[in-house]
Amino acid sequence: MKKVFIGVLAALMLFAFTACENGSGSALENSIITKIEVTSEAPSYFVGDAISTSDFTVVATRLDGSTFVVPASDLDLTDNETVEGAEAVDEARTVATVAYTGYSYGTTNPVTAELKAYVYQLDQIKVEGPATPETYYIVKPDAEIEFHTEYNPASYTVTGEALDDDNEVIYSRELVYSEETADSEYTVAAAKDDTNLTSGEGTLTFTVADALSSSAEAKEEAIICQPDRMVSAKLAANPNVKFIAGDVAANYTNSTYFNVTAEYVSGYSEKLTSGFSVTFDSSSLTNDNLPSATGAAATASATISGQTVKANPITVYTSANYITGYTASYQAQATVKPGEKVQKDLVTITPVWKVENKSTFTPSFTVSDSDGTMPQIASGSTYVFTVVLTNPEAADAEPGYALLTVTAGDTTTTKQ
Repeated sequence: MKKVFIGVLAALMLFAFTACENGSGSALENSIITKIEVTSEAPSYFVGDAISTSDFTVVATRLDGSTFVVPASDLDLTDNETVEGAEAVDEARTVATVAYTGYSYGTTNPVTAELKAYVYQLDQIKVEGPATPETYYIVKPDAEIEFHTEYNPASYTVTGEALDDDNEVIYSRELVYSEETADSEYTVAAAKDDTNLTSGEGTLTFTVADALSSSAEAKEEAIICQPDRMVSAKLAANPNVKFIAGDVAANYTNSTYFNVTAEYVSGYSEKLTSGFSVTFDSSSLTNDNLPSATGAAATASATISGQTVKANPITVYTSANYITGYTASYQAQATVKPGEKVQKDLVTITPVWKVENKSTFTPSFTVSDSDGTMPQIASGSTYVFTVVLTNPEAADAEPGYALLTVTAGDTTTTKQ
């Protein structure tokens, strides 16, 4: 029996050895990463620069000796994400450690390599702008000048420079601007020499972002300042407002019903809700009232305070009068016996109209709780029902219901 076992074991070992010879071992070796190393030349950074794995070529070696270039997506910085420390001008120094995060069979500890770079201190900046100063448009709000012109980074090239002991440039690169201050390598501030809203010279001040740990002096570029001026205006009716047919037109000439969008020569625009007056064309009115027919047209125009620009006339259309809210009350001293219904002809609905309504109005409504059935409560107690007015004129009423208080009694009062 022992000899049989040894024979079987030998056969299994021979089979395993043959399988390895046929390639299964090679497949395993191709899945094991033994090391990674940087093969590209060391890049150059300023102190404070963000370190990017895409700046380096990293080659991985497998167990069988084959190699491949590791994609940047399979590399991860294990410590510094920015360049820290002192300059290393003449000789590259380690700025971070990178780990291989791709698949490696049986690996428990990450395979790492050092990233080395030449490091420079940003000593000064150079700004190149247009030959003729750009025009910046300004307005003066309550306290200080405000610029309506936004900085255009495409018009300027800002370069960071490192200097040697003889003030010669030994490394430089263009700095990147972003509207998000946290992501920008420099900031820009516009200013005018005085606080008066007059034409004249101003400046753009370029400052290196704090992240680059630089003591470089800020640089200034001249700009021409001009008072921004309104060149057009557009009148519009506010959303969801209604112009009630037959109502006094003057009731609608305010910012509740209208707004103005002003456009300036700088391209700046703003929505005005004050500082303008609205008038209706008298030819579209009837005795200073809006047309009495529903859906009729009326023409409105606007004048902006202190401006020669006028908003183009627009047409608004009249709407039917509507109910903004309502109350409900039950006939005094009337009662409802528990188990019986509220008598709808004893309910009085008092609507609140957008415009006083002097015509006859017949309310249509529903009463909550099983169509107004009084619950089994003690005689003399009160119960609150919810009344909903169903007339089309009440579709926009707020809150859209009324509370009806009814007293329980031994009998149900009916209309005499």
